[in-house]
Amino acid sequence: MKLNAQLEEKITEDWARLFPGLGIYQSLWLLRLTGPLLSGICLETDSGNDTYQPLFHVHSLARPFPTVSLTLVEYLKTTRNQAQDSIGVAFHNNRYSEAAERMTGQALLPLAGPISADQALEAYHRYMTKPLSRYPLLLYEDMLAILVWCGQLRKASASLEQFTADVKSWPSTINVLKNVGGVEAWQDRCLRWIENPAIIKDTVKQQITRLDVEHLPKGEFLC
Repeated sequence: MKLNAQLEEKITEDWARLFPGLGIYQSLWLLRLTGPLLSGICLETDSGNDTYQPLFHVHSLARPFPTVSLTLVEYLKTTRNQAQDSIGVAFHNNRYSEAAERMTGQALLPLAGPISADQALEAYHRYMTKPLSRYPLLLYEDMLAILVWCGQLRKASASLEQFTADVKSWPSTINVLKNVGGVEAWQDRCLRWIENPAIIKDTVKQQITRLDVEHLPKGEFLC
């Protein structure tokens, strides 16, 4: 059985019923707005178009970006051996309820109710223990933006100091540093956020409009 528009709509609505705190952003994509973050579930299809993989993810609204990104991705895992799990379209009706229950327990952030800044920062720290997060410059930016958005400017300054020391240990030739003009340019830009938190606040507002996410359910973000 292959996915088509009708099946995608049914699968999306089935998952949405189990997560009333999330709204339908697009087909096979459920999100909610909490403070400077979008978070939710994407049902990622494979190349054969006959299975989908549920994944949790976050997107920071504090950085201008043309689309909703998949940050802090956590794929649904099997209970038996913690392997990535996928659901065959033909078996959706029998499997999605149990899969959604597992996703609730495996997601890095709650899918309903409030989210605290501490929870969000802890989720970033947990994600950065993964091998693929070797040069997590954008994740550092997200964490700083959360602190600035919450008005925790002293903690943001201390975190920037720690992050900068780490970034200075990276090879200067890597693309992630070239793209921001080097360590000093990156540090100066982050310092401007701390000195003028309105930069972050205004960016979040602009991105909410630009990405057309005003209609999504809004969760409380505790600073």
